[in-house]
Amino acid sequence: MKLFTIAQAKGRLDNWLERRHSDGIARRDILLEIVAIALDRGELPPKPLCEWAAKVLRGLIKDNARGTLLYRDACIAGLLIDLESWDFTLFPNPAGKRQGQVYGCDIVIEAFKKIDIDLTVDIIKNVWKEWSHRWAHHRRPLCS
Repeated sequence: MKLFTIAQAKGRLDNWLERRHSDGIARRDILLEIVAIALDRGELPPKPLCEWAAKVLRGLIKDNARGTLLYRDACIAGLLIDLESWDFTLFPNPAGKRQGQVYGCDIVIEAFKKIDIDLTVDIIKNVWKEWSHRWAHHRRPLCS
């Protein structure tokens, strides 16, 4: 016995696609990734998701949009969380950097520079301000 009929599933998917997250997570990118996974497998996603993806893609073409920085920002936040758990000071204080001090933001800047992505301390601070509260449950004390 099916838990949902096709019509019920379509209705729930349509409803989910139309809702907006209040926490700012880029649902569009997540859903487009689901579409990409299905296409990689040689399958089509469910019809409502196909229709939604086609609408989004046409909008991107029309707007000449380049996407979001969701993945980049998630990588930055993940690196900062790890560095913080290893007792790195993430940012210099407003008075300036201490000589000889290695800051987490500098490590992130160097890591991204190796893949030809230029970041600044201000960019990293903005990402941290946005993401640190979302990932608070990932922040943990250094394990002994």
